[in-house]
Amino acid sequence: MLVETITETIEELAPHYNGLSERSSYLSERVDEGLKSASVNRDNIVSMEEQHRSIAEQMEILSARTQEEAALSRELFASLQEMATAMEHSNMKFLETTASVDEMASS
Repeated sequence: MLVETITETIEELAPHYNGLSERSSYLSERVDEGLKSASVNRDNIVSMEEQHRSIAEQMEILSARTQEEAALSRELFASLQEMATAMEHSNMKFLETTASVDEMASS
């Protein structure tokens, strides 16, 4: 009788155990997939961080070059202004000299 009861209990619980085992295997597979996906995502994030760092460094270099070019442009502008002032002064002196020569020629 005890053996029959144990056998009946085992037969009754066996499908539940098999179902639990299948579900456990399914969940284990999903966990493995999730871990693999998380690992891939982590690698992607690390790669993106490296790219971001590289871009930030390039932006700093570009900013420095832009500032250098702006300084050169300001210097060039100042030099051109000086040249324009000098040419204007030279032109005025030329006109004065021409006027003096014309005056001397007409006398």
